[in-house]
Amino acid sequence: MPQSEYSTRILKALGQDRINLLSQRQRNLLNRAYNRLLEKRGSLEKITDEEIVGTYEMITEEVSPIELEQMQQR
Repeated sequence: MPQSEYSTRILKALGQDRINLLSQRQRNLLNRAYNRLLEKRGSLEKITDEEIVGTYEMITEEVSPIELEQMQQR
């Protein structure tokens, strides 16, 4: 699967606004999580928008909220 197809699929599910709000750490965590999800499902077509959004929410709200990152940078 070409990287652009993968990126386009995530952009479609999340929207540009959500992606723009990510810190570099959150981007890295999301990329790893999406790669694991892709390996688990076996193909991009088997991943739902809900799984993409749910993974985003898990990373940005539970694993690495932006508030926590800002506190750690001080």
